[in-house]
Amino acid sequence: MSKAPKSTATLSIGSMSKASITETITHDGFLVVSDLHVGAIDQAQDHWPARLESLASYAFHNQLHLVIAGDLFDWWMDYPNARPTSYFPFLEQWRSFTEKGLQITLIPGNHDYWIDDSKTLAGIDIKRESLTLETPFGSIFVFHGDGFDHPTKNLPKPWLHQWLQHPWFVSFYQAILPPKMGWKLMASFSSWKRSPDTSIDRLNQWAQTSIPAMDAIIAVCGHDHEQRITKVGEKWYVNLGLFLEDQVALQYKNQTLSLVRIETSTQTSWPNLKIFHTETSSV
Repeated sequence: MSKAPKSTATLSIGSMSKASITETITHDGFLVVSDLHVGAIDQAQDHWPARLESLASYAFHNQLHLVIAGDLFDWWMDYPNARPTSYFPFLEQWRSFTEKGLQITLIPGNHDYWIDDSKTLAGIDIKRESLTLETPFGSIFVFHGDGFDHPTKNLPKPWLHQWLQHPWFVSFYQAILPPKMGWKLMASFSSWKRSPDTSIDRLNQWAQTSIPAMDAIIAVCGHDHEQRITKVGEKWYVNLGLFLEDQVALQYKNQTLSLVRIETSTQTSWPNLKIFHTETSSV
């Protein structure tokens, strides 16, 4: 297990010859990030508008599908006739990119689970629980990390998450609390619940027992805010940590799959850790 190095040096873990690359590539490229926690009331947010615009701009100008593996928002709840978009002005910036063709997909996490899939949100696609991305090296399984509803995936959601996400609880919560009051309480609860002491053991154990049997070559998530990469047999478990602090992403670009750090929309991110690449690829 290791963290992505802070230097700009490239570490080659695996490679494939150019002849082994299939002619059809499902995605031109993608950029996966996790745990942005926008709107956290216990965190300074002054720098976030520029950082969020840079993230979308980087993905747009590099023609990458931007995937958020949960907890884009520190709190979010759609009421039947109200949604908290005014609290998140960056969504208008992102809408300008999606209208120009940028593809953004959000896999809701335990902090923004209560997004109404039927309502348009700045052109962002909502994908529940997981998303599979294809590369010439194999598929990438993307999820948040809090757990799954389906028992066969061997990572059940904690009972508190199951309770808070149950339709009965949501209906009761919204019946007794008007939107602004409900959002304020949710923001306070989220800041309290987002503990820096969340154990990494649960996801580490899941990775060791479940990834070997998966069709995917890499399982990538966030949730516990601890950035790390672990080889499991011939496959990989990648945790992207907390983008709020690390600004680390999993990027597939130019036939190279690597962990990168995003600085600005105009500066090309550098490879911190190259996972799979062709012999002639460049980042």
